[in-house]
Amino acid sequence: MGKKEKRSLKPKDPDAIIEYLFVEKELDLNVPVKYNVGSFYNEINLYFTGKPKHMDLSTFINVFHEEFEKRTKELTYFRGKKIDLSEYKFGIVDDKKKITVFDALDESFFKAVIATPRFVIIGKDFDLNRFKTHEIFDDFYRYVHRLFDEEKILENYVEPDAAVEYLFVEKADWQKKVINDNQGYIMAAIYLNFDGEFANANLPAFKALLQEELNFSLQDSDYFTEKAFNFADYKFYLIDNDKKATDFAVMDDVFFDALMASLRNLVIVGKNFDLEAFKEHSIFREWFDKWSNKI
Repeated sequence: MGKKEKRSLKPKDPDAIIEYLFVEKELDLNVPVKYNVGSFYNEINLYFTGKPKHMDLSTFINVFHEEFEKRTKELTYFRGKKIDLSEYKFGIVDDKKKITVFDALDESFFKAVIATPRFVIIGKDFDLNRFKTHEIFDDFYRYVHRLFDEEKILENYVEPDAAVEYLFVEKADWQKKVINDNQGYIMAAIYLNFDGEFANANLPAFKALLQEELNFSLQDSDYFTEKAFNFADYKFYLIDNDKKATDFAVMDDVFFDALMASLRNLVIVGKNFDLEAFKEHSIFREWFDKWSNKI
Protein backbone atom coordinates (compact mmCIF):
# COMPACT_ATOMS: atom_id res chain seq x y z
CA MET A 1 0.00 0.00 0.00
CA GLY A 2 2.71 2.46 0.79
CA LYS A 3 5.11 3.69 3.41
CA LYS A 4 3.62 3.87 6.89
CA GLU A 5 4.81 4.36 10.43
CA LYS A 6 3.12 2.79 13.41
CA ARG A 7 3.08 4.51 16.77
CA SER A 8 3.37 1.45 18.99
CA LEU A 9 6.34 -0.83 19.57
CA LYS A 10 6.50 -3.70 17.12
CA PRO A 11 5.78 -7.05 18.79
CA LYS A 12 8.12 -9.96 18.35
CA ASP A 13 7.66 -12.09 15.27
CA PRO A 14 4.88 -14.69 15.69
CA ASP A 15 5.82 -18.32 16.26
CA ALA A 16 3.26 -19.42 13.68
CA ILE A 17 1.22 -17.75 10.97
CA ILE A 18 -2.01 -19.57 10.19
CA GLU A 19 -3.37 -18.70 6.74
CA TYR A 20 -6.96 -19.42 5.87
CA LEU A 21 -9.55 -18.94 3.16
CA PHE A 22 -13.22 -18.29 3.89
CA VAL A 23 -15.86 -19.01 1.23
CA GLU A 24 -19.46 -18.23 2.13
CA LYS A 25 -21.76 -21.21 1.85
CA GLU A 26 -24.04 -19.43 -0.64
CA LEU A 27 -21.26 -18.94 -3.20
CA ASP A 28 -22.03 -20.53 -6.56
CA LEU A 29 -18.85 -22.23 -7.75
CA ASN A 30 -20.13 -22.15 -11.34
CA VAL A 31 -20.19 -18.36 -11.73
CA PRO A 32 -17.19 -16.13 -12.60
CA VAL A 33 -15.03 -15.09 -9.65
CA LYS A 34 -15.26 -11.59 -8.20
CA TYR A 35 -12.55 -11.13 -5.60
CA ASN A 36 -13.60 -10.02 -2.10
CA VAL A 37 -17.15 -11.00 -3.08
CA GLY A 38 -18.13 -14.19 -1.28
CA SER A 39 -14.61 -15.08 -0.14
CA PHE A 40 -11.46 -13.68 1.44
CA TYR A 41 -8.01 -14.67 2.69
CA ASN A 42 -6.73 -13.83 6.17
CA GLU A 43 -3.93 -14.66 8.59
CA ILE A 44 -3.77 -15.45 12.31
CA ASN A 45 -0.55 -14.76 14.21
CA LEU A 46 0.15 -17.17 17.08
CA TYR A 47 2.62 -16.79 19.95
CA PHE A 48 3.64 -19.85 21.94
CA THR A 49 5.66 -18.15 24.70
CA GLY A 50 5.37 -14.91 26.64
CA LYS A 51 2.37 -12.63 26.27
CA PRO A 52 0.15 -13.08 24.35
CA LYS A 53 0.34 -16.87 24.44
CA HIS A 54 -1.79 -18.98 22.09
CA MET A 55 -0.96 -22.59 22.81
CA ASP A 56 -4.45 -23.75 23.77
CA LEU A 57 -7.67 -24.27 21.85
CA SER A 58 -9.81 -21.68 23.68
CA THR A 59 -7.27 -18.90 23.12
CA PHE A 60 -6.92 -19.87 19.47
CA ILE A 61 -10.69 -19.75 19.01
CA ASN A 62 -10.84 -16.29 20.58
CA VAL A 63 -8.04 -14.99 18.34
CA PHE A 64 -9.62 -16.57 15.28
CA HIS A 65 -13.04 -15.06 15.93
CA GLU A 66 -11.50 -11.65 16.60
CA GLU A 67 -9.52 -11.70 13.33
CA PHE A 68 -12.45 -13.17 11.38
CA GLU A 69 -14.81 -10.45 12.59
CA LYS A 70 -12.25 -7.74 11.91
CA ARG A 71 -11.79 -8.96 8.33
CA THR A 72 -15.51 -9.15 7.60
CA LYS A 73 -15.89 -5.57 8.82
CA GLU A 74 -13.06 -4.41 6.54
CA LEU A 75 -14.66 -5.72 3.37
CA THR A 76 -17.69 -3.82 2.11
CA TYR A 77 -19.32 -6.98 0.76
CA PHE A 78 -19.37 -8.72 4.16
CA ARG A 79 -20.39 -5.80 6.36
CA GLY A 80 -23.67 -6.51 8.12
CA LYS A 81 -23.77 -10.13 6.94
CA LYS A 82 -24.72 -12.67 9.57
CA ILE A 83 -22.28 -15.59 9.29
CA ASP A 84 -23.03 -18.65 11.41
CA LEU A 85 -19.84 -20.73 11.44
CA SER A 86 -21.76 -23.75 12.75
CA GLU A 87 -23.00 -24.06 9.14
CA TYR A 88 -19.43 -24.48 7.86
CA LYS A 89 -16.75 -27.14 7.83
CA PHE A 90 -13.01 -26.58 8.28
CA GLY A 91 -10.46 -28.19 6.01
CA ILE A 92 -6.73 -28.43 6.70
CA VAL A 93 -4.84 -28.09 3.40
CA ASP A 94 -1.60 -30.02 2.96
CA ASP A 95 1.19 -29.55 0.40
CA LYS A 96 -0.51 -31.84 -2.12
CA LYS A 97 -3.89 -30.07 -2.01
CA LYS A 98 -5.38 -32.78 0.16
CA ILE A 99 -8.09 -31.34 2.43
CA THR A 100 -8.75 -33.04 5.77
CA VAL A 101 -12.20 -32.01 6.98
CA PHE A 102 -13.23 -31.14 10.52
CA ASP A 103 -16.81 -30.29 11.45
CA ALA A 104 -15.82 -27.89 14.23
CA LEU A 105 -12.91 -25.98 15.77
CA ASP A 106 -12.11 -28.72 18.25
CA GLU A 107 -8.92 -30.16 19.77
CA SER A 108 -8.33 -32.42 16.75
CA PHE A 109 -8.55 -29.44 14.41
CA PHE A 110 -6.26 -27.34 16.63
CA LYS A 111 -3.53 -30.00 16.66
CA ALA A 112 -3.81 -30.40 12.90
CA VAL A 113 -3.67 -26.69 12.11
CA ILE A 114 -0.60 -26.18 14.33
CA ALA A 115 1.13 -28.93 12.33
CA THR A 116 -0.14 -27.69 8.94
CA PRO A 117 -0.98 -23.98 9.26
CA ARG A 118 -3.36 -23.62 6.32
CA PHE A 119 -7.09 -24.19 6.27
CA VAL A 120 -10.28 -23.36 4.42
CA ILE A 121 -13.77 -22.60 5.73
CA ILE A 122 -16.53 -23.73 3.39
CA GLY A 123 -20.20 -24.65 3.63
CA LYS A 124 -21.01 -28.11 4.96
CA ASP A 125 -22.61 -29.03 1.63
CA PHE A 126 -19.68 -27.89 -0.54
CA ASP A 127 -18.42 -30.48 -2.99
CA LEU A 128 -14.74 -30.81 -2.06
CA ASN A 129 -13.70 -32.28 -5.41
CA ARG A 130 -15.35 -29.41 -7.25
CA PHE A 131 -13.94 -26.88 -4.80
CA LYS A 132 -10.35 -28.15 -5.13
CA THR A 133 -10.39 -27.39 -8.86
CA HIS A 134 -11.94 -23.95 -8.42
CA GLU A 135 -10.07 -20.72 -9.16
CA ILE A 136 -10.60 -19.37 -5.64
CA PHE A 137 -9.02 -22.43 -4.00
CA ASP A 138 -6.24 -22.62 -6.59
CA ASP A 139 -5.29 -18.99 -6.02
CA PHE A 140 -5.26 -19.51 -2.25
CA TYR A 141 -3.11 -22.64 -2.57
CA ARG A 142 -0.65 -20.85 -4.85
CA TYR A 143 -0.57 -17.90 -2.48
CA VAL A 144 0.18 -19.86 0.71
CA HIS A 145 2.89 -21.80 -1.08
CA ARG A 146 4.16 -18.65 -2.84
CA LEU A 147 3.78 -20.31 -6.25
CA PHE A 148 3.76 -17.19 -8.40
CA ASP A 149 4.31 -17.18 -12.14
CA GLU A 150 6.67 -14.20 -12.42
CA GLU A 151 6.71 -14.29 -16.22
CA LYS A 152 2.91 -14.18 -16.36
CA ILE A 153 2.86 -11.32 -13.88
CA LEU A 154 5.36 -9.36 -15.96
CA GLU A 155 3.40 -10.07 -19.15
CA ASN A 156 0.28 -8.51 -17.63
CA TYR A 157 2.02 -5.67 -15.85
CA VAL A 158 1.23 -2.20 -17.19
CA GLU A 159 3.82 0.45 -16.35
CA PRO A 160 2.00 3.49 -14.94
CA ASP A 161 2.41 6.79 -16.74
CA ALA A 162 2.83 8.78 -13.54
CA ALA A 163 2.94 8.46 -9.78
CA VAL A 164 1.61 11.05 -7.35
CA GLU A 165 3.29 10.78 -3.97
CA TYR A 166 1.04 11.80 -1.13
CA LEU A 167 1.17 12.41 2.60
CA PHE A 168 -2.04 11.88 4.56
CA VAL A 169 -2.46 13.02 8.18
CA GLU A 170 -5.55 11.88 10.04
CA LYS A 171 -7.85 14.75 11.02
CA ALA A 172 -8.21 15.90 14.60
CA ASP A 173 -11.06 17.86 16.15
CA TRP A 174 -8.58 19.88 18.19
CA GLN A 175 -5.05 20.51 16.87
CA LYS A 176 -3.10 20.82 20.14
CA LYS A 177 0.35 20.40 18.52
CA VAL A 178 1.80 20.62 15.03
CA ILE A 179 0.79 16.95 14.83
CA ASN A 180 -0.95 15.37 17.79
CA ASP A 181 0.50 12.21 19.33
CA ASN A 182 -2.58 10.19 18.37
CA GLN A 183 -2.80 11.31 14.74
CA GLY A 184 -1.90 8.55 12.32
CA TYR A 185 -0.34 9.31 8.97
CA ILE A 186 0.55 7.60 5.70
CA MET A 187 3.23 8.18 3.08
CA ALA A 188 2.17 6.47 -0.15
CA ALA A 189 1.65 6.91 -3.89
CA ILE A 190 -1.20 6.74 -6.38
CA TYR A 191 -0.30 5.46 -9.83
CA LEU A 192 -1.91 6.97 -12.93
CA ASN A 193 -2.48 5.56 -16.39
CA PHE A 194 -3.42 8.12 -19.01
CA ASP A 195 -4.96 5.71 -21.53
CA GLY A 196 -5.59 2.03 -22.23
CA GLU A 197 -7.50 -0.58 -20.26
CA PHE A 198 -6.40 0.79 -16.87
CA ALA A 199 -6.84 4.51 -17.60
CA ASN A 200 -7.65 6.36 -14.38
CA ALA A 201 -6.44 9.92 -15.07
CA ASN A 202 -9.79 11.55 -14.41
CA LEU A 203 -11.28 13.06 -11.27
CA PRO A 204 -13.93 10.39 -10.45
CA ALA A 205 -11.43 7.52 -10.87
CA PHE A 206 -8.72 9.34 -8.92
CA LYS A 207 -11.06 10.10 -6.01
CA ALA A 208 -12.43 6.56 -5.97
CA LEU A 209 -8.93 5.07 -5.90
CA LEU A 210 -7.74 7.46 -3.19
CA GLN A 211 -10.78 6.76 -1.03
CA GLU A 212 -10.39 3.00 -1.46
CA GLU A 213 -6.71 3.11 -0.45
CA LEU A 214 -7.26 5.39 2.53
CA ASN A 215 -10.27 3.44 3.79
CA PHE A 216 -8.26 0.23 3.60
CA SER A 217 -5.40 1.77 5.58
CA LEU A 218 -7.68 3.33 8.20
CA GLN A 219 -9.49 0.05 8.78
CA ASP A 220 -6.40 -2.16 8.57
CA SER A 221 -4.18 -0.22 10.97
CA ASP A 222 -4.68 0.08 14.72
CA TYR A 223 -2.85 3.40 14.92
CA PHE A 224 -5.77 5.29 13.34
CA THR A 225 -8.77 6.39 15.36
CA GLU A 226 -10.83 7.19 12.25
CA LYS A 227 -12.09 4.16 10.31
CA ALA A 228 -13.46 5.88 7.20
CA PHE A 229 -12.17 8.66 4.96
CA ASN A 230 -14.54 11.52 4.17
CA PHE A 231 -13.39 14.12 1.63
CA ALA A 232 -15.47 16.79 3.40
CA ASP A 233 -13.26 16.52 6.51
CA TYR A 234 -10.03 17.39 4.70
CA LYS A 235 -8.22 20.04 2.66
CA PHE A 236 -5.69 19.37 -0.08
CA TYR A 237 -2.32 20.87 -0.98
CA LEU A 238 -0.04 20.52 -3.99
CA ILE A 239 3.59 21.09 -2.99
CA ASP A 240 6.22 22.32 -5.46
CA ASN A 241 9.98 21.71 -5.37
CA ASP A 242 10.48 24.75 -3.13
CA LYS A 243 7.88 23.48 -0.64
CA LYS A 244 5.43 26.17 -1.72
CA ALA A 245 1.89 24.94 -1.16
CA THR A 246 -1.19 25.57 -3.30
CA ASP A 247 -4.27 24.82 -1.27
CA PHE A 248 -7.67 23.50 -2.31
CA ALA A 249 -10.66 23.35 0.01
CA VAL A 250 -12.25 20.60 -2.08
CA MET A 251 -11.03 18.01 -4.54
CA ASP A 252 -12.81 19.31 -7.64
CA ASP A 253 -12.03 19.88 -11.34
CA VAL A 254 -9.88 22.92 -10.54
CA PHE A 255 -7.78 20.79 -8.18
CA PHE A 256 -7.49 17.93 -10.64
CA ASP A 257 -6.49 20.17 -13.55
CA ALA A 258 -3.70 21.61 -11.38
CA LEU A 259 -2.63 18.14 -10.28
CA MET A 260 -2.44 16.82 -13.85
CA ALA A 261 -0.61 19.91 -15.07
CA SER A 262 2.08 19.60 -12.41
CA LEU A 263 1.90 16.01 -11.08
CA ARG A 264 3.03 17.59 -7.84
CA ASN A 265 3.14 16.11 -4.38
CA LEU A 266 -0.20 15.89 -2.60
CA VAL A 267 -0.76 16.57 1.10
CA ILE A 268 -4.12 15.70 2.68
CA VAL A 269 -4.80 17.11 6.15
CA GLY A 270 -7.73 18.06 8.36
CA LYS A 271 -9.52 21.37 7.87
CA ASN A 272 -7.90 22.98 10.94
CA PHE A 273 -4.38 21.65 10.33
CA ASP A 274 -1.51 24.19 10.10
CA LEU A 275 0.54 23.02 7.13
CA GLU A 276 3.14 25.81 7.35
CA ALA A 277 4.12 24.78 10.87
CA PHE A 278 4.07 21.11 9.84
CA LYS A 279 6.60 21.77 7.06
CA GLU A 280 9.32 22.00 9.73
CA HIS A 281 8.33 18.70 11.33
CA SER A 282 10.49 15.59 10.80
CA ILE A 283 7.56 13.68 9.26
CA PHE A 284 7.06 16.26 6.52
CA ARG A 285 10.81 16.61 5.92
CA GLU A 286 11.21 12.83 5.59
CA TRP A 287 8.35 12.63 3.10
CA PHE A 288 9.52 15.61 1.07
CA ASP A 289 13.20 14.59 1.05
CA LYS A 290 12.73 10.87 0.36
CA TRP A 291 9.46 10.39 -1.48
CA SER A 292 8.20 13.56 -3.14
CA ASN A 293 7.88 14.04 -6.91
CA LYS A 294 10.75 16.37 -7.67
CA ILE A 295 11.23 15.75 -11.38
